[in-house]
Amino acid sequence: MTAEGLIRIKLINQDTLMPPEDVPSFNSNAIEQYLYLIPGLTEQFLHFNDDYFLYSYVPPNFFFTPTKAPRFFFEGGRPMHGTAEYLKMKEARSKKVWLGSVYRSCGLVEDTYGSDAYDWKPVRYLSHAPFAYLRSAFIHMHERWKEAFALTSRTKFRNIHDVLTPVSKIWPFDRIFPFSSFVVRASRLHDP
Repeated sequence: MTAEGLIRIKLINQDTLMPPEDVPSFNSNAIEQYLYLIPGLTEQFLHFNDDYFLYSYVPPNFFFTPTKAPRFFFEGGRPMHGTAEYLKMKEARSKKVWLGSVYRSCGLVEDTYGSDAYDWKPVRYLSHAPFAYLRSAFIHMHERWKEAFALTSRTKFRNIHDVLTPVSKIWPFDRIFPFSSFVVRASRLHDP
């Protein structure tokens, strides 16, 4: 890599994004909710975890629709659930942290927009793949679910009460961002 290429790489410490009282954090759910605060980040951006690799060119339209809305990549089969399942797990003091936080996040969507929020049911789990995001969606989520995101931020390690940013972004975009009304239907790449 050339020196010019290295200049484009910037390391961002969680201390510069998260509230001072919440750092250090070992909770990726807490850290990821602040990605939109990275200085210079564009409206559309991708989030890759440390186990994602691209081995050939991938065009932008793989991740974003022609109207610049993010595409979602779903697993086949199992539908997700919301508040009722989260409360059962909470009461049982379940150790299934990831699953509990999925239910918690889906519950936020259902509680906010109604049980018909997922008019494209059955909602399925998002694939373990790169996530396409909009900065404006993060801002909206933080405004809409301020307390839930604050609780996640304060939690030093993953917890069933966490809000999962990738799951939370699947609320009915067409009710909030009219330009993306077909985002989910147009990007169901893993339909059987």
